[in-house]
Amino acid sequence: MKPRSIKTLLKLILKCYTTNEFMTRPGLCYCVRQLFDTHRITTWEYQILNKFIISHQPKHTKYRASQYWWNSGNIIPRIRFLNKLIFEL
Repeated sequence: MKPRSIKTLLKLILKCYTTNEFMTRPGLCYCVRQLFDTHRITTWEYQILNKFIISHQPKHTKYRASQYWWNSGNIIPRIRFLNKLIFEL
């Protein structure tokens, strides 16, 4: 099976947010992990997607004391972030 593009994978994450799937813990990394655990992305896609997201961390979130880039439970900035990445690709 040919690996899917980063853009396609980001759209898959975005769909999870817009349908409230996996929203018990709304962090981006958690969502990616759930996609992997439910066999919706491959090991390679999981690794490359995590690296891509981390390498595009917004500057204003770099020095947060929390593991979350945005407040836990707030999905709006995550949706905006994903839309921005998708638009840029």
